[in-house]
Amino acid sequence: MSTASPVPRIESALLANDRCAGQLAPPAPRGSSVLALPAPLRASALALFAPLCAGVLALAAPLHAGGPDAEAAPPGLVLVPGGRTKIGLETSDLKRLLEADPKSQDYAGVLSAETPQHELVVPSFYLMATEVTNEQYAAYLRATGRRAPYTWAAAAIAKGRDAYLAELEAARDAAIAEGRPVPDAQPFEDRAWWDEHWRDAEFAVPAGDELRPVVFVDWSDARAYARWAGLRLMTEFEYQRAVRGDSTRAYPWGDAWDSEKFAATSLLKKKSGLFPAGSFPAGASKQGLFDLAGNAWEWTSSAYVPYPGYEVKVYTFGFGAKTRQVNAVADYTPGRKVVVGGSVQNGSLMARATTRRAAEPDQASDALGFRCAATPSPGVDLASAFLADELTPNARPLEDGATVVFEPEACVAAQRWDVAPVTTSTAPPGYAAITDQRFVLFTPVKQIACTDLPGFERLTLERLTTTGALPCLGFFATNVRLVEPALDPGLYLVSYRAQGLRKPLPNEKEPRLEDVLGLDPALDWLVFSRLDGTPVRAVRQTLSWGTARDGRAVLVEPEAVPRTEAAPSAERLLRLELDLPTRARGKELLFELLLRFEPGVLAGAWRRTS
Repeated sequence: MSTASPVPRIESALLANDRCAGQLAPPAPRGSSVLALPAPLRASALALFAPLCAGVLALAAPLHAGGPDAEAAPPGLVLVPGGRTKIGLETSDLKRLLEADPKSQDYAGVLSAETPQHELVVPSFYLMATEVTNEQYAAYLRATGRRAPYTWAAAAIAKGRDAYLAELEAARDAAIAEGRPVPDAQPFEDRAWWDEHWRDAEFAVPAGDELRPVVFVDWSDARAYARWAGLRLMTEFEYQRAVRGDSTRAYPWGDAWDSEKFAATSLLKKKSGLFPAGSFPAGASKQGLFDLAGNAWEWTSSAYVPYPGYEVKVYTFGFGAKTRQVNAVADYTPGRKVVVGGSVQNGSLMARATTRRAAEPDQASDALGFRCAATPSPGVDLASAFLADELTPNARPLEDGATVVFEPEACVAAQRWDVAPVTTSTAPPGYAAITDQRFVLFTPVKQIACTDLPGFERLTLERLTTTGALPCLGFFATNVRLVEPALDPGLYLVSYRAQGLRKPLPNEKEPRLEDVLGLDPALDWLVFSRLDGTPVRAVRQTLSWGTARDGRAVLVEPEAVPRTEAAPSAERLLRLELDLPTRARGKELLFELLLRFEPGVLAGAWRRTS
């Protein structure tokens, strides 16, 4: 296996500001086997739409000084520079589209979800060069043991069908022989059989489909892949940014349309299902992103909710006796997600930058896939996923009657990816299949309730005396085993016990924290605990008080690593230089966490907070 390319420094000022886009949109979705979408509008509507989209240019927001370098991208992803972006469609332009084709007026409500147009600053982000392909998804399934799309299990399903038919035949013969009514035969459903038997059956990517987009994946499947890969799903706003950039163009290449040149849609003369990724290089974006338009619809993380200022409109079309009023009412049923980009089953109208369709989260169809995105700052996407899935508000510790607040954008992390060698000459530029991802991260709390170091040290003992708990500094997570401190892969709350004796609680349960971990009260300790509060490890650690700084992850080479009994060999060490905001303006609690791993774990290139 090869590894990701070396990672240059990324200025922390940029990392603190390049956040996930799409904060205007709350959560949301579900579906049937095939996306139910309106029929494409006629070419006349498209011809009208192109000049309407060419008019106004959005102001470009410059990249921050010391911005992310393209070489720092996770494998298979490219940098999309951020900036002020025109989101959606003007209401007047929508009316003109509806006037151009009377048949489209039946879908006025669906199309009205693209209005009103508004401007949004979308921070820089990384985006996959292609939709996630079958071979990329297969690597994830091999690593995790998750369920494959049922279309990959044709042989297993055929055996299941034969066995089912044999059972029906035997039941029929037995009923006839015994003079009983023949039982009604229930139809054999391929997908239902696979859902029940996939754990004990084999599957394989259909030959020749390795580079085609993976489909029959629901929103949870797509999100799980993204998290395994150390990435995330893109927002609908990032999608529009990737297509439009600083313009108002309708498609990644501009406003022109050629049915045989730019994208895989239903307008192709020789349509044959989904195409291998990158089959239409002329339709790529300026950054080298393929198939943003057509081929397969793509999941986003965005909820299908109204844009700011959305209003129900009534449009009047025709004249005299042929006058017709159309109510444009979008269906914002809660719980649905936005899918974008159109597919080979739809015309060019569905492939526009502003097209947004609703899908239920459990929908899985033959034309719905996804691609992954990443925030420039390493570890932020993983930290956010931990807070969304494991460290939910109900699972977070309480301090002074309030839930502890963590700051994922300030996490300090190191990530590394392994990729499979490219085995085909038809893979598009920038394509990479991730086979493994390793990470280490620390996410601090938003603020420590102190104004100086002595006050915080007193606070640790007071909290332990009154509540039996220590102040939380943040959470630590990794998917590789540590040698020092000895920790298994997992998620840990990190707290601090300053030196000093304390009074025992009146009803304190035995054994006490100090007894469980063997803590010397004359020393300062960093304590790692499970989410239920069970302490598992402590390391000697002293905090310092200093001027605010940016945390970073540093790889210490073998010649600079001190030897210990637990790690006598020459191996790299990872040092997390951490800072904790306090109530004192411009002052923070500072400390360093030294981490040792098993031999070879820290080899190769790591993308790090720097």
